[in-house]
Amino acid sequence: LQARLQSLINEGSDVPEQTAVQSGIPESVAHSFSQKISSILKQWNFPGDCLVHYDKQASDFVIDGKPRGSRGKGLRAITHAAVSIALLEFCQENGLSHPGFVVLDSPLLAYFKPEGDDDLELEGTDLKERFYKYLIDHHGRESQVIIIGNQHPPESVIGWLSMTVFTGNPNDGRFGLL
Repeated sequence: LQARLQSLINEGSDVPEQTAVQSGIPESVAHSFSQKISSILKQWNFPGDCLVHYDKQASDFVIDGKPRGSRGKGLRAITHAAVSIALLEFCQENGLSHPGFVVLDSPLLAYFKPEGDDDLELEGTDLKERFYKYLIDHHGRESQVIIIGNQHPPESVIGWLSMTVFTGNPNDGRFGLL
């Protein structure tokens, strides 16, 4: 081991000078990733044209000219879910590391706790059904999506899901995770 250590130390003197580490997301990656988010939002029937780009200054996405973070709480939850799902898919499609699962906390919050005019845009839409259908169609074999703290999914998709309901009641169903 000592000989190997000395060999590595000696080789270290031949290492070229370090270059500055680039920070941020390269334009081409930001563009491709934004297109992936846009595609998912369109398939979910998200309101608007779903034109997405990455704002380097804000380190967040702009959807249809409006910063993601400036929307109502419910639309922020849905768009956050889209970004998380897009990241999983983008990594898998491009051979990049990803654990293969996503945990979403209340992604459909706008449906049961609308906040402001933005969230009201979802009234009467089929986004909830399309959201679950998309996850069923795209995330069953190579990935897993865990949804917590949410309403029950539509009846039309329950047969396709593995669902555990935590009741918080020791006398009814499963009390909790532990």
